[in-house]
Amino acid sequence: MSTSLPRINALAALALIGFTVNGARAQVPVQGMPIPELADVDSLMQTYMDDNDIRAGVLGFMNNGHIVYQRAFGYKDEALSVPLPESAMMRVASVTKPVTAAATRKLIDWGAIDLDQLVFHLDMDDGGILDYEPWGGELGDERIADITVEHLLRHRGGWNRDAPGVPDLTRMEVVIATAMGFDPYRVPTRRETVEWIMAQELQFTPGTERHYSNVGYLILGLIIEQESGTDWRTFVRTHVLDESMWFPTADFEPGHTFSEDQNPREPWYNNNGLFGTNVFAPDGADVPLPYGSWDHEARVAQGGMITTVVPLLNYLATYYVNEDVNNDIDLIGKPLNGALVNMAHDGRLRGTEALARQTGSGINYVIMLNTRIPVDPPAGGFMYVRELQAAIDSVLNAGTITWPVREVDGIWFDFDHTGPEQGSYDQPYGSIGDLGQVPAYSKVRIKGSSTTWTGVIDRGHIALSAPEESVVIGQ
Repeated sequence: MSTSLPRINALAALALIGFTVNGARAQVPVQGMPIPELADVDSLMQTYMDDNDIRAGVLGFMNNGHIVYQRAFGYKDEALSVPLPESAMMRVASVTKPVTAAATRKLIDWGAIDLDQLVFHLDMDDGGILDYEPWGGELGDERIADITVEHLLRHRGGWNRDAPGVPDLTRMEVVIATAMGFDPYRVPTRRETVEWIMAQELQFTPGTERHYSNVGYLILGLIIEQESGTDWRTFVRTHVLDESMWFPTADFEPGHTFSEDQNPREPWYNNNGLFGTNVFAPDGADVPLPYGSWDHEARVAQGGMITTVVPLLNYLATYYVNEDVNNDIDLIGKPLNGALVNMAHDGRLRGTEALARQTGSGINYVIMLNTRIPVDPPAGGFMYVRELQAAIDSVLNAGTITWPVREVDGIWFDFDHTGPEQGSYDQPYGSIGDLGQVPAYSKVRIKGSSTTWTGVIDRGHIALSAPEESVVIGQ
């Protein structure tokens, strides 16, 4: 998405003049370890979500490489009865793209592919990476043969979904299935979608313009899987968001289309009362837009990731999250190597908005929401997360925050806890025996309790800490 700032509403204006909000207005519940130093941010999120009828959101901050704030606002369920835990996973839409860019950079660094390498082979002597054939046997535009890896990374491949009469070609499941004569009906594979796109016209000569495009990142995901010999998620976990970042693999994974297949840690996605064609059964009943109006599994590398805020905060500390569009500098996915940069990347789907923000001061943050503005297309590209960015940046720029140093991300335990357990701050696990279910490279946070426990922790690669107070184990 673009990196331009949105309008600043009255809430952001409050931030600019010092930010005082009557706490009594806040109706949205909050979960996660309280951080007194960032209480104004709590109020900001609660008030903004209440004002805009947003019922689920997560916000996380990292300061100089340490996750010092991770809180959830609102509810996990549509009935508004179960508070959302701070460890919730959510769809992040196009915030997936920077991760795919970093994976592509790994292949370039290894010499597996080149930045200026042609994408499609097309039986040419100097042909490219993918030996795909256009559907019907003929290219829709001869310029497709000139598309390079760099064009895909930088949205310069020749596709412009904003041109008159041009849709998002990655969301044409029913059209493609009909054209290809699938019987019985099925959605096209990612490769079939690319081969159909190869038979369509481009909107501009590759490399000459920049227009945001899902097509390029759809293709990059296929290149990553072909050249690495493994699936997108495994490659990312092994080489991009790797174990040195100390979060469990279970904190990010490809998302699924239908609610019954969702990860148990995902909230519901708000359809704003809007329904559309089920691309898996177009002759059947309409479905809520977030649940079947596109094939979510097929968006794996372009916008299909679900995650907690933790992997994305680690990404922001390690890689550039976007390119420098204003100065035409190719950066997205490159290692930061200690650089401090001011940029952001957003994403949205029906029922989802997300933002990953590098502020240039060592403070990074991630916002995830279960709602996007119902108007389509939004006037001026409006997004809730961009308005929240403006408000949060104003609070940060005021320079009044004393940043905490304790880390708060991880899986929580309280030996005195009874009731629902999900490993979050407010519903911690109550028994150390639950460590048997904790993935490797997890951070285990233990809350103070009166219970004495003695035993053996036989799990490797687990970091134990007590951020709130001293805890004795094995006395």
